[in-house]
Amino acid sequence: LALSGNSIDRAIIGKLLPYTVLYSALGVALELTLFGPLHYPMRGSVAWMVVAVILFVLACEAVSVLIVSMVPTLRLSVCISALYSVLGFSFAGFTLPVSSLPAALQGISCIYPLRFFYRIYVQEALFGTGFAGWWVPCVCLLLFLLVPLLGRKRLYNAYRYRLYPRN
Repeated sequence: LALSGNSIDRAIIGKLLPYTVLYSALGVALELTLFGPLHYPMRGSVAWMVVAVILFVLACEAVSVLIVSMVPTLRLSVCISALYSVLGFSFAGFTLPVSSLPAALQGISCIYPLRFFYRIYVQEALFGTGFAGWWVPCVCLLLFLLVPLLGRKRLYNAYRYRLYPRN
């Protein structure tokens, strides 16, 4: 926080930028491998899938910033993040369709960026619908970028006034 001129926004961006580049590059490399040499089905555009991966990385980082803002103890934040991410596979529709879940749990699936990335993947790679077929999940991923604003002040206060456990 001191290196960022006491700006929580600069501090967050400075911390996350290297990870954004790294994870986006890794995601793009994996997609190029899947749709290239491994011949996974691709009826749409690989370029749109690259855009989807970058949005997915940014949305996941936004959720992580919210978790750290709510629980500034890193050890507990990691535990909560692990639980959140493990449940994400079930609620994204990988293990079973979201429509097969009880109604209350179907609504919970909206708090996972993986759900929207999966919907983009299905629409673009399998059906080839183009942006017209997946603009709604794209907007949902963009809405995740607003999530850190919910905990921005709390995160600033935690690190500015050292309101977190130090041991």
